[in-house]
Amino acid sequence: EGVTINLINKSFKETVFLIDDTLQRHTLKLESKELNSDSLYTSSLNSGNQWLIRNKPILSLLDLPYKIIRWDKWLNHTTMKPKNH
Repeated sequence: EGVTINLINKSFKETVFLIDDTLQRHTLKLESKELNSDSLYTSSLNSGNQWLIRNKPILSLLDLPYKIIRWDKWLNHTTMKPKNH
């Protein structure tokens, strides 16, 4: 972990972490066929929250500006909404 953070600090001026948490609901569906869409979404979102909590100490070692973007940002982005034809 420290080696990766050191490499990021030395190699970049800023970075973005994309947390594809809610995208993983599709993978969860393969493993848990009995769960409904809402449960899969909640479970994947909770997994993303837990990842952020677990990795907060590591992210605090970054010496550069960074952003964390979660999958829902892209799902809700205006350019990603389907257009009616």
